[in-house]
Amino acid sequence: MNAFTGMTVGMMAWVLMLVELKAYSFLDRTTMLISIYCVTVLGASIIGLALLGGGVNAASDRIVFLLGKHAMELHSEAARRHDQGEDAGAPPGIAEFIQAVANDVAAEKQSSPVQLLGMYCGTTLITTLYVVPAFWFSRLGNMCADEPSLCTPEWSQM
Repeated sequence: MNAFTGMTVGMMAWVLMLVELKAYSFLDRTTMLISIYCVTVLGASIIGLALLGGGVNAASDRIVFLLGKHAMELHSEAARRHDQGEDAGAPPGIAEFIQAVANDVAAEKQSSPVQLLGMYCGTTLITTLYVVPAFWFSRLGNMCADEPSLCTPEWSQM
């Protein structure tokens, strides 16, 4: 993925430089098609990874909540049974063990959440990165207005 990202960023920079310098003689439809395809695939990959990573981060929060709730219920059940003199139920110390597991999951998420490009995965990552392809496609739109032959198909006479 890193090689594809590097190649796509290089191609985006090359096409953007040619568009900004209005050096349309170096651009052709094939280069435009390949660059648009690569940018689209890279953008879709980033969106997919950001949403999946955000789901993993949210799931770990949910697991910590459920484990804490379960440990609290076991602790209150053990206290209730101890007051009534009953000796059945969960083994002693299980509530503390479950709470320790919840604390471990929370600490793991805090120390190393799922990240992409050094940013916390989720919708904030997507909203941060949308500017780059938006600017690039805007410049390509301006180029298509200046040089429509690069963006429209050639209709041959039959």
